[in-house]
Amino acid sequence: MALSDVDLIIKAQNGEAAAFEELVFRYDRRVLSMALKYVQDTDDAMDI
Repeated sequence: MALSDVDLIIKAQNGEAAAFEELVFRYDRRVLSMALKYVQDTDDAMDI
């Protein structure tokens, strides 16, 4: 069973890199989409 976001956040705060990586994997497209709305450039959005 997959961990909840809250559980992953707690683990990431405690230094568990795998938990942080899972959070990034879950939300990377959403974050990129939000950044792209602000900067209108894919490369800049990826940098953000």
